Amino acid sequence: MSERAARKKRASFETHCFPMGWTLLPKLVFAYIWRIVLLGYQNQLELSSLNLLAKDLKASTVSAAFREATTKKQIFRKHVDEDEAVVYTFDQKRRPLSALLFEVCHWEVFASAMIQSFWVLNNFLPPLMLGYLLVYIETKQDGWHGYAYATAYAFSQLVGGFLNAHATYIMALGAFKAQSALTCALYKKVLRISSSSRHQYTSGEIVNLMSVDVEQVGQFLLICHNCWDVPLRIVLTLVFLWQYLGASCLATVATMLASSLTTTLVAHFCDKYQKRQMDSKDARLRQTNEMLNGIKVIKLNAWEPPFIERVKRTRSEELSFVKKYSLLQSTFTFVWAATPNAAALASFGIFVMLSEDNQLTPSIAFT
Repeated sequence: MSERAARKKRASFETHCFPMGWTLLPKLVFAYIWRIVLLGYQNQLELSSLNLLAKDLKASTVSAAFREATTKKQIFRKHVDEDEAVVYTFDQKRRPLSALLFEVCHWEVFASAMIQSFWVLNNFLPPLMLGYLLVYIETKQDGWHGYAYATAYAFSQLVGGFLNAHATYIMALGAFKAQSALTCALYKKVLRISSSSRHQYTSGEIVNLMSVDVEQVGQFLLICHNCWDVPLRIVLTLVFLWQYLGASCLATVATMLASSLTTTLVAHFCDKYQKRQMDSKDARLRQTNEMLNGIKVIKLNAWEPPFIERVKRTRSEELSFVKKYSLLQSTFTFVWAATPNAAALASFGIFVMLSEDNQLTPSIAFT
């Protein structure tokens, strides 16, 4: 069978990322990807081995949806021109980019948000079941209680893994759509602008827009649900902690506030140095293009050393910003990772010191 015939055969069951024709269980465990993983392990993975891209994920479909969103808000106006003739025009209302991208991937945003909300609620079941299991061990309850708690603990962990994987997967599809729409829009804009306007931007700046900036939009979409699920998790965590630790849980609030202020400050400087690094990168690419365009004149006059030194100086400046950004990013990661341990240490320490009657039992500590 030829490659073209094989691809047509695979297209018969519409190879979407959730392929039609698959039952619920294979979709749940991403069974349709196992064949590709096995072929890759056997070093037999080729382009013809991959599933066809779904129609709703193709660049043409996504670009058409984005273009439709840009022309959606139009106002019908009636006015009289200089010749006293009645003219009907459409005035397009300018919309923010976020609203346009939401039109493209709104289904993925809503679906992943719903799954993410269930995942947040499910995250509190394993600690509760673990606490009940520790109490069962301490109090010697009936045997079936222990089996029930252990089964509920394992099942909640399994469900949480599935929910998190599918929420991330669906949001990744939305990010993929947004990046495709932006890249197509940038290509069309570059091809339509006039020559005078095109000279205002170097090829390096355009490449940065299509790669770095578009990638940042996709990365933001992957974590956009943290804007609401992190506060929800904090509130629910404090509610549960108050039941076990009482007022001592306020130490957790203080620790998290201090951590938030620190990470916000560090993130501000990270953004600052990243912008400077991108400016230096654009300048370096601009200088390199100028040098390559005038290479004949540079060679004729033996001007290579000063031009090379100029590019090296710009590159050194860019690397200095990369170094500062990396150090701040490491600090951000360290503070973010150390916050849970610091909050637990502060809460448990104050809980024990407030009263001699407060005993830090395993059920309290691990719940």
